[in-house]
Amino acid sequence: MNGRVRTPALVLHTRALQEADLIVECLGEKIGRFSVVARGARKSQRRFGGPLELGTRLDVEVIVHPGRDLHGLRHCEVTVPLRAIREDLDRIIGLAYILELVRHTAREGMADPELYGLAVGIVDALEATPLIGEALILWELALMAQAGHQTSPLLLAHEAGFGPATTALFVRLAKGDPTAQLPEPAHQAMRAVLSRRWQEIIGRPLRSAQLLNAAASGLSAAAHFPHAQNEVN
Repeated sequence: MNGRVRTPALVLHTRALQEADLIVECLGEKIGRFSVVARGARKSQRRFGGPLELGTRLDVEVIVHPGRDLHGLRHCEVTVPLRAIREDLDRIIGLAYILELVRHTAREGMADPELYGLAVGIVDALEATPLIGEALILWELALMAQAGHQTSPLLLAHEAGFGPATTALFVRLAKGDPTAQLPEPAHQAMRAVLSRRWQEIIGRPLRSAQLLNAAASGLSAAAHFPHAQNEVN
């Protein structure tokens, strides 16, 4: 794909470039994963309508340069800023985990509207309510399937060491039954299974997984990981 493309986009990652600029990595509904330079974004938010934070949604016009790592940015405006997430450390950790998974499953320059819908849907849900539990597990299973790594719920339950009753409960959950709630030990066991699966898919451990697993087990990330904010950033 080349030329100018106008697309909704989700901010996946940012890093500083010199004193005033940001390199912003996004998932675009129409162009997949891409990176641009946002000139002056570190010094002024006014021109973009808000801060270019992780998880914010944008309306962008990108000048696509095939074969390059960085593309041109003709227009960029924040359309859906974060509010609740940025005030809650556990939600920040959840967001970091979600975006790390999306970064590693999205393909650069390859449009995937279904993946974009999964990504913005889970961020919207996290903005609305803390989302550490069955909803996140369901989302991860959907993301694996979208990325071509669909796995049988029975196989996952076996790997987690579930007995017959918990296996039946997990199968109901995997089919979308909102009343299926895993006991806490089973939930932690499934989190460990998913962490291993993602490591196999991605080829390395997820940086955010340790913090997420602490939050998912009902612990306070702020109390048990006092430097968690720095780790996420």
